[in-house]
Amino acid sequence: MSAELIDRARLRRSLDEIVAHTERDRDAGRMRPWVHARLEKDVGAVAEFEQFGSPFEFRADESIDRGGHGSAPSPMRYLLSSLAFCALGWIAKTWAARDIPSRSLEADVRTFLDVRGEHLVGGTVPNPQWFVIEVHIDDVRASE
Repeated sequence: MSAELIDRARLRRSLDEIVAHTERDRDAGRMRPWVHARLEKDVGAVAEFEQFGSPFEFRADESIDRGGHGSAPSPMRYLLSSLAFCALGWIAKTWAARDIPSRSLEADVRTFLDVRGEHLVGGTVPNPQWFVIEVHIDDVRASE
């Protein structure tokens, strides 16, 4: 197995094909992703969608002390994971396009949320105040 994490040639071919295709057909680059979500019990929910020709579903719940049953990750963990997944994918594509080899690529994502806002306590803002994405890259070139 190669020490490199990203198959740069494969990813560059994919990027080149996307560029060529979307230059020919502007609408080919426009997407409208969707999911269908429904509440299952109390604050527990399930999201369902089809992608790549396959059905997918995932569940979210809150901790018991927040009205849930602790049966699945919280929606906030999914949000943070989504930010990390998007950042890692974009970085992998960027590095592949520039032919930069790497051995590892990781992201830590954090936020600040005051749950008093969710429960309308004292005019506290109900949404996360900020997000930080810290990226860790092991660049193959650095060890050569």
